[in-house]
Amino acid sequence: MIDLIPFRKSNKWGFCDKNKKILIPITYDQVGMFNDNTAPVKLSNKWGVINEKGEEIIPAIYDKISLYCNNLKVLKDNKFGILDLKGNAIVPILYDYLSNFTKDGYSSVTLDGKWGFVYKDSRKLKWFEKYDWIAPLFDNKAMVTYGSHEKFFIENSGLGAGRPPMGGKWGYIDKDGKEIIPLVYEQIGHFRDGMVCARINNKDILIDRNNNKVIKEEYEIISDFGNNFLVVKANGKWTIINRINGKSIILDYDYVGSFSDGLADVKKNNKYGYIDLEGKEIISAQYSLAFSFENALAVVIKNKKWGVIDRKGKEILSINCDLAWRTNKNNLFGVRIGDKTGYMGIDGTEYFEN
Repeated sequence: MIDLIPFRKSNKWGFCDKNKKILIPITYDQVGMFNDNTAPVKLSNKWGVINEKGEEIIPAIYDKISLYCNNLKVLKDNKFGILDLKGNAIVPILYDYLSNFTKDGYSSVTLDGKWGFVYKDSRKLKWFEKYDWIAPLFDNKAMVTYGSHEKFFIENSGLGAGRPPMGGKWGYIDKDGKEIIPLVYEQIGHFRDGMVCARINNKDILIDRNNNKVIKEEYEIISDFGNNFLVVKANGKWTIINRINGKSIILDYDYVGSFSDGLADVKKNNKYGYIDLEGKEIISAQYSLAFSFENALAVVIKNKKWGVIDRKGKEILSINCDLAWRTNKNNLFGVRIGDKTGYMGIDGTEYFEN
């Protein structure tokens, strides 16, 4: 299958192959990435969907569209719904916000301040009026909060995850609304390896699905964890703890983030770099901001310019962009350079012309 890449010429978009041969005509006002052989396209300020042949499968009548697992999350007249690829409503377009379906088959929805779940197969709706916000359901667990002093904030016109309300108490419920983690925590994170980090009395702890402490210690901050390790701040010092042998590595950094691809971002003297799980500095602290590695590449900012580096710190995309962002293809990044916006391959190929 040919890899279709968004291509911009002047202020119009189409799609090309890796050699910049145009395969879908440059006629659109804006396009998104292909996903599952379909891509969102914009015409006359409205969004629709085309297939890999350039054929319209969903007419351009929606204010926003996002594609996920052969479903379409759509926004029309400030209301959200979910359609299939034939345009049939799975969740009617009437909610103030909703999430994409998770692998559990649930979407969290809100209407007039109430939150609940819609189940994909039965399309049944169940409200849980107690909560100020309900996260998407994964493995029959959904993060919830109540008593917040802020409202849920819809970012990026609702196509992203949004920003949950701050304050209040946090916990988890299952698909039926049963509280599996009581709402007693000041903050709570996402489950990983059967554990979750929760904050209570200004200390971070690790608990399991049954709300039992996984470790007895409490820390100023737990920034990352797994079955074999912890990254914590204790007594003002950042430390990597080996949970197997109990060995601790005290680090000389102002901040240590979470590990991804075997590397964690670290901060020292307002500059960011990367270390490995042994605490060894792999890339020196030289960036204004450093994002997580994914498939051996990371986006970084230096001197107000953006670029992409590999695990050795080599610049894969030169750090001279005004903005850079990931796509669903590891060899392709979105970039803005001056008045030029488009996509660039990690080989330096520019898929745009002014």
